[in-house]
Amino acid sequence: MSPLRLFNPRRGAMAPSLLLPLILVLAGIMATGCGNGAEPPERIPTIDPENVRGARSQTVDTAVAVSYLPAGMVTATWTMDFRRDDVRNVRMRPGVAMPTGTGTQVIQDEENPNRYTFIVEVPEGEELPRAGQIAQIRKQLPGKIVHRTTLPVEDGRVIAPDGTERRVSVGTTSLAVSLVFEPAMLFAVLAAVVAGIYMVAQWAPLGGFFRIFPPLIWMYFVPMFLTTGGIT
Repeated sequence: MSPLRLFNPRRGAMAPSLLLPLILVLAGIMATGCGNGAEPPERIPTIDPENVRGARSQTVDTAVAVSYLPAGMVTATWTMDFRRDDVRNVRMRPGVAMPTGTGTQVIQDEENPNRYTFIVEVPEGEELPRAGQIAQIRKQLPGKIVHRTTLPVEDGRVIAPDGTERRVSVGTTSLAVSLVFEPAMLFAVLAAVVAGIYMVAQWAPLGGFFRIFPPLIWMYFVPMFLTTGGIT
C-alpha cells in the first residue's frame, strides 16, 4: 500500500505534507520557550497569615506561613490590626515548620490596643524555613456577628544573626464571625433549609409560585443569604 493511501485525508488521517510544517512549528515554540535566555520571574519573600473565621466567642487558630525567605534568617516579625477591641486573649505558638525551642512574642500596641506585633525567633544554630508554617496565632473571636473585614498586615521583616533586616511582602487577611461555623452544625442548618424548602413547595397555595421559581433556585439563594447575613 502506498504512503498516500496510509495518510489519505479522506479517511481522517493527516497528510504527510501537513505533518512536517506542524513538527517545525512545535519545535519553534519549544525553542522560543526554553532557549530565549529569559530570566525566571522573581520570587518575592512573603509572610502570609490566613483568614480569621469562626463562630461567635470561639477561640480559633490562624496559621501564618512564609514563602521564598532568604537563607540564614533567624527572626521574623510583622504587625496585625484586628480593628476590634473585642478580639481577646491574643497569643501565639510556633508553627509546624519550626524547630524545637522556637520562641514567640506578642506585643500589644499601647496607643492602638487592636494592633499587635508578632515575633518568631529560632534557637541558636537554627534558621527560619524558606517556606512553611512558622506560627499559629490564637485568639478569642467577638461575641457578635462580624461581616468580612480586611485586617491590615504590615511591617513584615526577617532578621539575620548579625542584625541585618530585610523587608518582606505581607499577605492579606480578613476577619469574619458567623452565628454557625462548626461543620456538623452547618450540615444540620443546610439540611433543614433543603427540607424546609421542599415542605413549603408542597403547600398548595404556593404551587404556582414554585412552578415558576422551582425549589432548586431557593436551595442556592437561601444559603447565600444566610452567609451574607452572617448566620453561616
